[in-house]
Amino acid sequence: MHFQVFDYATGKLIGPLSASDSTAALDFGDLIQGQHCSKPVLVQAVTDNEVSVTDSILFLENKGLWKDSQFGYFMAADKSLYVSPNPPIEAGGAMISNHFIEAPNASQMTPCPPGVPLNFNGNASDYVWLDIQVFQTGATQAGYRLFFNFA
Repeated sequence: MHFQVFDYATGKLIGPLSASDSTAALDFGDLIQGQHCSKPVLVQAVTDNEVSVTDSILFLENKGLWKDSQFGYFMAADKSLYVSPNPPIEAGGAMISNHFIEAPNASQMTPCPPGVPLNFNGNASDYVWLDIQVFQTGATQAGYRLFFNFA
């Protein structure tokens, strides 16, 4: 499984995050203390060799040094309702008002960490918009992960 990244304003495919690179980065644009990111990220999980995917959960395993920051999300099955020519979902906007709960040491949690269920229709999930509001400075990477069962 891998993630495809789309332009949040136009909905056009930018490209896949490398399925073989577990440290692939998402580009949130400028991160300024006390503000939301300059652009949300729009992604979709896509199967590779998996025939069916069940029990998929997207979660925030760690916040890096951004402990007090908020990591927002919005999900939808159809991105065309939220991109050009419609007004795009903006970082800090009302649509991205739900927030991830950090799940440190997620690999030790049973049955799974607290996160957001990802619905799959065929070989692709719902679309997910991600936002960050940074409250303190510091440079390190936060880590999103996806748990799922497959056949």
